[in-house]
Amino acid sequence: MISLAKINNVRAALALVDYLNHVGIESQLDTSEAEAQIILRDANDLEAATEILNDFIRDPEQKKYLLASWQTGDSNVTVSTGPTLSPSLVKSIFFRVGGLTIAIALLCVLVFVALNVATGLDLLSKLSFSHSIEELLQTGEYWRTLTPMLLHFTLPHLIFNLMWWWVFAGDIEKKQSALHLITLTLLTAFFSNLGQFLTTGANFGGLSGVVYGLLGYCWILGRRSPHLGITVHASTMKFMVIWLVLCYTDVVSSIVGPIANTAHTVGLLVGILWGGTLSFFTEPDSPSNSPSNEN
Repeated sequence: MISLAKINNVRAALALVDYLNHVGIESQLDTSEAEAQIILRDANDLEAATEILNDFIRDPEQKKYLLASWQTGDSNVTVSTGPTLSPSLVKSIFFRVGGLTIAIALLCVLVFVALNVATGLDLLSKLSFSHSIEELLQTGEYWRTLTPMLLHFTLPHLIFNLMWWWVFAGDIEKKQSALHLITLTLLTAFFSNLGQFLTTGANFGGLSGVVYGLLGYCWILGRRSPHLGITVHASTMKFMVIWLVLCYTDVVSSIVGPIANTAHTVGLLVGILWGGTLSFFTEPDSPSNSPSNEN
C-alpha cells in the first residue's frame, strides 16, 4: 500500500477515490488525520493514479468525477479511521466542525443537565413553546418559538440528535459558513416548532426537527450543487426517511414515548426548500478553490 495524496476536502477525496476504484485502481480513504489521505492498494498503480490526480486537481468538476460519487450519492470507498480513539482521531472529529456546531451541542447538553436538577421546571417553562399564540403575543417571549430545540428529556434522545447534528451541521459550517448554518437552524427550528405546536400543543422538545432540516438541505444541495461538496450518503437518507415513517406508527412510540413527528416532517421540507432555493444562486468553485494535495 502506498499514499497517493492528502486532500483537505473529504467530499472531494471521496469523489476521487470513487473514480479510481471505478477505473480499476483499488484505493481507500484514511480519515484519521485532519486531512483525508488517499491510499493505493498496489504501488504499481502510482503512476496512473498520479495522472488522474493531476487531472482531478485541474478540474474536479468534470462530469466523470461527479458521476462517480456526488450524483449517485453512493461510494465504494473503504474508510480507515483506526481501531482506537486516538488523540489524532479526536482532533479529526473536532476539526471537521466549527464553533457554532460545538456551541449549540454544548448548549443542548447544559440544558439537559439543568432540566435534571432542582431548577429544571423553571427552565422548562422559559424554553418550551408558549401554551397559546395569544400568550406568546402578550408576553413577547418570541424566543420560545425557537428554544424547544434545546430541550431533551432522555439521554438517548439527546445523543441521537447531537450525533446527527454534529454530522450535518459540521458539514454545512465548514463547507459554507456559520451564517448559512445559523440561518438554516433558525428557519427550521421556527417552522418545525410551530408545526408541532399546531398539531399537538406545547408539550414537545428536541433538536430533531432541525436535524431533519439539515438533512433535507444537505441532500438537495448534493444533487443540485455538487460542487459545494455537501451531500448525504444514500444509505443515510434511506435510514432517516424510514425512521421518520416508522415514528408515525405505534411501533416506535410505544417504546420511546410520544414523538414530534410533525416537527420532523416540517423540518425536512423546510430544509429541502431552502437548499433548493439557494442552489439557484450558487456557482461552481473557481480553480483557486480546488482541493490541495501533498505527495
